[in-house]
Amino acid sequence: MKPEKQKCLLRLLHALRSNKYDNFTSPYMKHRDGKANPLGVACEVYMKYTGKGMWESNNYNHPYDALLFTTDTDYAKNSSLPSSVAYYFGLSSDPSVKFSYLSPGHQATFKWKREGGKWVKVSVLANGGVSHKEIAHYLEATYM
Repeated sequence: MKPEKQKCLLRLLHALRSNKYDNFTSPYMKHRDGKANPLGVACEVYMKYTGKGMWESNNYNHPYDALLFTTDTDYAKNSSLPSSVAYYFGLSSDPSVKFSYLSPGHQATFKWKREGGKWVKVSVLANGGVSHKEIAHYLEATYM
């Protein structure tokens, strides 16, 4: 990963570890009450450091009462980043991390292994109840 992308990713890792954002277990990135999944946190960091993008009301009538993130050129599709946000961090629109898990329960039973394991999307881990801090660890171990 290029140094300028590492710097951006470090900002995201810091935000995920900061306890500023409550976990939001949903296929959507951010709730009106401020809870956000890790991809929603990435959009927040992008907005803070670039001054671009905004959260808009989701016109769909669904139980999550979610917000959608848009930029000048594109928008988020449920559990994926807009391409400009993904590019900022040097990631794909729904980045994957390498992990293995201890049991098939999926509820916060994930344990990192540097060797072995499978590639899983960050959105899947977030929806499975994995904390922001754990996901920050997986991102760091995979991309830094």
